[in-house]
Amino acid sequence: QAYIEANEMWGAPLRLRIGRQELVFGSEWVLGNNNTNSLFPGLSYDAIRLTYATDLVSLDAIYAKLVERSAVEEDGDLDMYGIYASYLGIEDVTLDAYWIYLRDATDKNTNIRLRTRNWWRPLTLHPRQITEGDSVDTHTFGLRGAGTLGAFDFEAEAAYQHIDIDNNDNDSDSWAANLELGYTFDTTCTPRISLGAAYFEDDDDDLAFNRLASDWEYSLIIDKLGTLTGFWTLNAGVSAMVTESIELDLNVAYFEADEGTRRDDDEMGWEIDLCAVYDYSEDLSFEVGYAHFFTDDDDNALGLDDDLDYVYFETKLCF
Repeated sequence: QAYIEANEMWGAPLRLRIGRQELVFGSEWVLGNNNTNSLFPGLSYDAIRLTYATDLVSLDAIYAKLVERSAVEEDGDLDMYGIYASYLGIEDVTLDAYWIYLRDATDKNTNIRLRTRNWWRPLTLHPRQITEGDSVDTHTFGLRGAGTLGAFDFEAEAAYQHIDIDNNDNDSDSWAANLELGYTFDTTCTPRISLGAAYFEDDDDDLAFNRLASDWEYSLIIDKLGTLTGFWTLNAGVSAMVTESIELDLNVAYFEADEGTRRDDDEMGWEIDLCAVYDYSEDLSFEVGYAHFFTDDDDNALGLDDDLDYVYFETKLCF
């Protein structure tokens, strides 16, 4: 990363940042730096970010060049625009509203084709294909509320997405939502229990909801890089600090595919995750975890015949 930053421009609470930088908004449900998911890919953006921030409100306007094939025209490029607004006037609560627009012209007026599935591409099992010469315009509008109310904490977000493909009269519309509620007990080990749910639409007529640059992983096994879509899930978890430096987490989740997956059975399966984190110091921590995915039968929506297991060991050093 390397950028130029100017603060307090014209004596106002304005900040301008130009260059390669991370773009992290909200809980990173749709736009983040991808530094917490299991494969740690990391995302930085060649971007311009203008921020107006006071004690009550924060407003960001962003522009990012994600792919550039020509210095003189947009065709062949991928550009991202966005506005993200937050209201901070309620103690310990944040209310957000945003619009993110991707103009994907990487297949337009160029002989070079992107053959890998990148995070900005609409993820779908629908047979419709994007053909050479098309540009894809993806508009995502969202609302979010998060915070703590006494011992309770909450995270709620919903988004509507409209995808327009050149030379195609059938525009695509989809919805997604995420909810998590938690309660922390004021006792020894400060145990916390949580309940959550999420939904990402994929019906027979439209493209599945594109999760953009999400840093959320609903499963350690089937949701690598936070790209799984066309499903709904319910989950429950419990965590506790068994000592001052050791935390244990247990989570159980159920997954079912949305109708657009065109499978005989919508059920995807169950997953149980268990992990332990040891904070050796403020800068060094160790984590070990295990996940098991129960497929139930060979007619599940994932097409799996057997259960899946995942074991990991992780060391984190901050400097």
